[in-house]
Formats: sequence, structure tokens, C-alpha cells
Amino acid sequence: MDWEPAHADHSIDSVNVSFTFAEPIDTDAFDEVVIAVRRAATVHNFSKRIESQEPADQPSLPTVPGQPINLSINLGTMMRRVAFQRPAEDVVASEFSIGSKSLTMWTVRYRRWVNFFAELADLFSAVDSVWPLSARVKTIRLQYVDRFVSIPGGASHFEVIAREMPNFLVIPQRDPTAAFHVHNGWFDYDTLPGVRILTNINIDSGDVRNQPNGQRFVTFLTLMQYESLYSFLQDPLDQTAALHRGLKNLFRQLISPEAAARVGLPE
Repeated sequence: MDWEPAHADHSIDSVNVSFTFAEPIDTDAFDEVVIAVRRAATVHNFSKRIESQEPADQPSLPTVPGQPINLSINLGTMMRRVAFQRPAEDVVASEFSIGSKSLTMWTVRYRRWVNFFAELADLFSAVDSVWPLSARVKTIRLQYVDRFVSIPGGASHFEVIAREMPNFLVIPQRDPTAAFHVHNGWFDYDTLPGVRILTNINIDSGDVRNQPNGQRFVTFLTLMQYESLYSFLQDPLDQTAALHRGLKNLFRQLISPEAAARVGLPE
């Protein structure tokens, strides 16, 4: 195989998970949340604290596929967002941030899901200990970016991408060394009662021109989101683990058996 994953034992460049709340955290409770999160963040070496401001009103997502997004931002009302970052080799390797209406966690130094999820669970529980987060999550979004790099001079992207692609994506077949971009996204209202599921896929296959050593890159962005249509999501951490399993299965459908074996995703 003339391709290697982005890292020695996996192809994951970044992971990002976000939770939005059915109700905002009030100002007094927010101060208590920050104290609890700081203690938990320190345990996981999130040592750098960053304070910022964000609009109190966030853009709303469309309720029906194809409906225009309604941007409603009140720039006159700003709320705090506090981020805790983990530096590594002069870069920010990971970040956990909390605002009045959402929290996010991401890393560009992914090891394994068990490590990422353990940190997320500890920080989630820190919030939940002072504010009922487990009964306030309206949406959960999980996103992966995976990347493969070819040998110098390039290689066929069909060594990485599945030739028998699921019917929701069409990969150009004419030139196995040409650059291309494909994407698709859809909503599912039927799998989980009262929950709308968003799935989004982007695949980019780069060209060898103007690249170091004439190498090609294939990048996969896979995203899934659960959104409660009526109240809040039950067991948010369990739902996050379910999103991880769903994305793992989805990614396995998008790559070749050889690439799957290389990153530890056998049949």
C-alpha cells in the first residue's frame, strides 16, 4: 500500500465534541461551574486558562432539511466563555471550553477513544456536580478528521478509498490519481424517537502539484449529531459513546480493506 495514515497507529488528525444546552447556565451558577471545571482540568494537564466573550444568542440550525438558517445574534449581549488548554511542543494540543449555552472539547493529539472519553467524562461530571448538565443537553455533535498521505509522486486514492462506496456518496472513477472533493449530509428522524440525527461526510483527495515531495493527501471529515426535538437528551455521555460507534462504523464503510487493516479497523 502506497499510503500511510497521518499517525503511526491511526489516521485521526483531530476530534471535536460539542454539547449545547436546552437552558443556559445562569451567571451565579457559571462561576461555580468554572471553579469545578478548573479543578478537573488541572488533573488532565489543561493548565492554560483563556477567558473570552461570545454572543448570548447563537445561530439556530434549520428544523427541516433545506430550510434556510436563521441567523439571530444579539451583539449587544455578551457572555463569558472560559477555555482550559493543554499545551504540547509549542502548540495547543487539546482544549475544553464552557460557555453559558455550550461546552466543547477537542484535541489534535488523539491517542485512543478510551483516553479522550475518560477526560471528557471527568470534565462533564465536574460541570454536572454543580449544575444539572446531564438533564440539560439538547444537542451532541461529534466530528473526526482523518488523513492519509501517499508516497512521493502520489498514488491511487482507491488504495485508501473504498471502491464500493455506499450509495450516499459517488466517487469519480475516471482517474484514480486526480484531485476531487465530494460531500453529503442528511437528517434522520426515525432511528431514535424524539431525536433528529444529522450525518455529514466530506472527502478531499489532493493533487501532487505544489505539494512537498509530490505527495497526495486524502482527508475524511465525518460528523454526527443528536438533537432532542422536544426537551433534552437522556444519558449524554452514553449518547456520545453511541455517536463514536456510529462514526467508527461509517468511516469503515468509506475506506478500503487495506486502509482499514492499517488503522486497526478490520471487518
